[in-house]
Amino acid sequence: MAKKQRQRKQEARAPRIALVNLGCAKNTVDSEVALGALLGAGFDLAVDAGEADLILINTCGFIEAARQESRSVIDEMLALKGADGWPKVVAMGCLSQRSGSELQKEFPKLDGIFGLSAYSNLADLCGKILAKPLGVCGIAPASGRTIAEGPRLLLTDASYSYLRIADGCDNRCTYCAIPLIRGAMHSRKIDDIVEEAKMLTGEGEVKELDLVAQDTTSYGSDLYGGSRLAELLERLLAETEAMRIRILYAHPAHLDNDVIALLAKEPRLCRYLDLPVQHVDSHILKAMNRHYSREDLENMLAKLRAEIPGLVLRTSLIVGFPGETEAAFEDLLAFVRKGHFQHMGAFGYSPEMDTPAAKMEGMVPDDVIAARLEAINSAQQEIAFNWLDSRIGNIEEVIIDNQADENLWSGRTASEAPEVDPCILIRGEFVAGQVFSACLNLREGYDIWATLSE
Repeated sequence: MAKKQRQRKQEARAPRIALVNLGCAKNTVDSEVALGALLGAGFDLAVDAGEADLILINTCGFIEAARQESRSVIDEMLALKGADGWPKVVAMGCLSQRSGSELQKEFPKLDGIFGLSAYSNLADLCGKILAKPLGVCGIAPASGRTIAEGPRLLLTDASYSYLRIADGCDNRCTYCAIPLIRGAMHSRKIDDIVEEAKMLTGEGEVKELDLVAQDTTSYGSDLYGGSRLAELLERLLAETEAMRIRILYAHPAHLDNDVIALLAKEPRLCRYLDLPVQHVDSHILKAMNRHYSREDLENMLAKLRAEIPGLVLRTSLIVGFPGETEAAFEDLLAFVRKGHFQHMGAFGYSPEMDTPAAKMEGMVPDDVIAARLEAINSAQQEIAFNWLDSRIGNIEEVIIDNQADENLWSGRTASEAPEVDPCILIRGEFVAGQVFSACLNLREGYDIWATLSE
């Protein structure tokens, strides 16, 4: 009887869909495109998963910790199912693309497992799921996949939006499964990107565009025979109302002089660069297939500091890569202590299925990786705190992102990227997207308290 009642309820209104987004900024864009397509097809959205007819989980399959989080969320959502089998639950995204058959065995109560190619007909698949389970579908070979684009329902704070300029990757770093999941690099056309950017910023609410791809600095190499990131930036500056434009995921081997020159002279480009170096030992870098050496890195960092005053750098590092000796780690630690980077994310190496690094000799024990990771993070914390302390007393431009608590708001300056970096905390009455000058008064951990500048 309960099932029949639920079916009659569905007939009286549009089906409600809830979406749980996991993983990186590129996944966020996928989820936004998915929600846009579903709204356009007549579905309603449920903020509370418990009120949904269908729950979509956009999974992440990048590293083991992300896979475990995805599995935990699948468990959590499946626990909402009643005896009548509702709501329907679907896993989609990167983990489904990579391990669909395994997920089907591990979670037999899933009503569907959608790979990345399912985005092209997601609304149709969701309609079918509401009638009966579909199993594993939409898992075409990664090499044949195109980017899912279309109208987006933004999941980010109203102050900023991610702007995806490409998907997939040609770098073939030996530790990384992204090409196995998302395929080769596939750049969007400049005109299409600019049109989307104009739509996002045209009404003035979205103040900051954050450019994302697996490798933003290689943008356009597959379409135009060479990187066109500088050209794209010039078009975005000339044709959009974006107050800030930020470059994320810049591969150190592909950062060219034209982009550096633009960062140095264009005030609307954040003097901020997300530059994942991963390691500094030349033997490890070669084993990683990173296409640069320790000397290359040091020369590039010196050039950036010389040509772009006030540049803020973020990086990511991998600790415990196969073959990382104590000496190689000490080199990495010494490099971090030089204070090149204001923001850093460090990760312990974990073998990724079907990647060359997973078959390498010289695996580092987990307890050694944990100790090295602690040392790296401790060294970087001192650098970050000193840098944050040096900003106390500054007047800086802040964009309000969201309300953290009653009368308490969270924002960012050009020195902080959304989601991954610390924030500016300020009390008062604001709205998301508001921009003002603030005096930075006090550091609390990684965050800074500020007040309106008079």
